[in-house]
Amino acid sequence: MASKTFQEEYESIGTFLVLELLALVSFGLGGVSLIFQFAGFIIALVATFFAFKNYSKEDLKPIALIAVPLLLMSIFTSFGKFFESYNILAKLGSFLSLISFLAIGLSARRLKSFSTKNAILCIGGGLALVTLVSSVSTWVQYGLFYPLIHKNAANYYYDGNLYSILNEMSWLNGFKFEEVSQNYGGLFALLCACMLAGLLYVKPKEDKVMFISLAVIGGIGLISILSIPNFYALVFFVIAFLGALYYRFLKDNKIANNILKYALLVVVGIVVVMVVVAMLNVSAEGVHNFIANSSFMNRIFNSNRIMILVNPILEAALKPFNLFGINTTQYINGYKIPDSAILSSTGVFEVEIIKEGGIIAFILFIVFAFFAYESFGRYLRKSKDADYVKVIFLTLLLGFIFYSTLCSDVFPVTHNETAYYPFTRSLPFFVMIFIIGYTILPDGKEEITYASGPVESEKKEKKEVIDDDYSFDDVKEEEII
Repeated sequence: MASKTFQEEYESIGTFLVLELLALVSFGLGGVSLIFQFAGFIIALVATFFAFKNYSKEDLKPIALIAVPLLLMSIFTSFGKFFESYNILAKLGSFLSLISFLAIGLSARRLKSFSTKNAILCIGGGLALVTLVSSVSTWVQYGLFYPLIHKNAANYYYDGNLYSILNEMSWLNGFKFEEVSQNYGGLFALLCACMLAGLLYVKPKEDKVMFISLAVIGGIGLISILSIPNFYALVFFVIAFLGALYYRFLKDNKIANNILKYALLVVVGIVVVMVVVAMLNVSAEGVHNFIANSSFMNRIFNSNRIMILVNPILEAALKPFNLFGINTTQYINGYKIPDSAILSSTGVFEVEIIKEGGIIAFILFIVFAFFAYESFGRYLRKSKDADYVKVIFLTLLLGFIFYSTLCSDVFPVTHNETAYYPFTRSLPFFVMIFIIGYTILPDGKEEITYASGPVESEKKEKKEVIDDDYSFDDVKEEEII
């Protein structure tokens, strides 16, 4: 027998570290993100070392199209003016983190011993654990359905200030429980609930452990959403699950696909127009006056609860001296962004990226998102991964994007209104970047042969499993050689 190389002999170390990181990041460990940023970088190096031999020249283009804009965006969101007062370790950790989690996803797919099934269980287990512990604490402290039951008597005093329980919940933050916004905790519960989409494919008779695991993880998330209740999380869960149902029943229907394609184009077109008008509204006096004089347009672009917070950020970001990050501390040419805008969460993660890195970072994110969308679509069409894996990744991404577009919270701690949780350094965002990296396929090839890791069919036939396209589990019996 040919002697194994060092990489082959100790590859399982890289796999173990990746799975441990996914579990801990999903759990959050209280949101100590700086630790995970540097840990992610180290594990990315280890995983890349063990997987390097499985990279090919066909990987270069699809990786570069996604990695380059993400890397450039990370420069602006880490070293821009917004984080000027942060120490160098915080800036460096932020810069390394995003590209590191992308690299971890890329390399994990190219590790023979890596199991997508185990990765999903690690991600789901971490999310479910922190959601369960925090939900139980919330039920004990506030009771079930407390925003509805205590609707007329929901105010209390803390440290001399008046607060309301209608929008807060208890959360395990670090090694203690703190009151945070429901929007913050709702994201974790929503991601748990999205795991239920896997049950569209997993049958209890064929894989009882996976079926029960997904049901428990998803059930914890759904119970948490309903018991608070969190209306937005419930709505976005339904939307994400509709995406899963579409993939399950209509993915091969040409008419449905054409309708979806044109519907997406219309939606994207409307969003682009609204973004352009919103920017003109805060930068062109004539446009602003026209909008202000129309009650309908004024309601859309000025007076609603979202735009009241978004407009000051857009106005500041369009200043020439703020293109590479918003200056929050100094007056420049007589202008300084209001503190009320900086110390508020807009709820829109795209605007938070503008706040953190400026318009340039936002443009880079749009480029990254476009190529990530193209890459993920190709993954859904061509990958040999099990369908339940695909549909779970799909619903996680849909749930995260929709929820973060309207309910992102960067100031989640109720009794510490200056505790800032940057979106580009948030742990759920790291998990999504990992998924995007894991689903990048080589350019121009549908099938690449690697020896597989543990799969169900191996239990029936003790033979080597060859899987096409980096998929290391759930191979059908007819694909066994």
